[in-house]
Amino acid sequence: MTGWEIFGIWLAAGLTIAIYSFLYKDNPAYKLAEHIYVGISAGYTVCIAYFNVIDPNLIKELTEKRNFIVLIPAVLGLLMYSRFFKKFSWISRISIAFVIGAGAGISVPNSIQALLLKHTSATIAPLFSNDGFQINSLIIIVGVTAVLIYFFFSIEQGKGLKTVSWLGIIFIMVSFGASFGYTVMGRVSLVIGRIRFLLTEWAPLVFQLFNFGK
Repeated sequence: MTGWEIFGIWLAAGLTIAIYSFLYKDNPAYKLAEHIYVGISAGYTVCIAYFNVIDPNLIKELTEKRNFIVLIPAVLGLLMYSRFFKKFSWISRISIAFVIGAGAGISVPNSIQALLLKHTSATIAPLFSNDGFQINSLIIIVGVTAVLIYFFFSIEQGKGLKTVSWLGIIFIMVSFGASFGYTVMGRVSLVIGRIRFLLTEWAPLVFQLFNFGK
């Protein structure tokens, strides 16, 4: 292991401990690590944006292909920076309106295709197939129906509809709980990764340092 690799491990371990020191209380070490993380993330994002977007889609299009159409989105992008000048900040609304309009036009059909149509096709799936009775299809039908009735406020819900609405609440809470559990598991996996790094890569260096001290 080279000296730079050892230095990198010590640096990563120090920043990891500094970040987790916030569990005790806010302190200068945590703030330093936080600022370093934000600064590196911003710099990395700028580099990615330049080499993956600006360079191939603007610079090379102008210099190699002589495609001057790309000047239109380039100008719209530059207009965004008029936000820094109070007198001309209204110009940025042109670019913002274009981004929101184009984004909505692209995302709405994709969302309908990926969410609404897919969910609808899953809801109307047959209960019986060559493999026999499909319990999953029944659960989907019952869940969708119960949730829709729960959000149906046009008429007064009687005793029967209240029971179905209560079932819809259960399906909603199961969905929220699964989403929250998935998020927590993702965060826990990050913690496990950092702890494994400290135990398998940094701890041997610490023991080695103490042995040299003896």
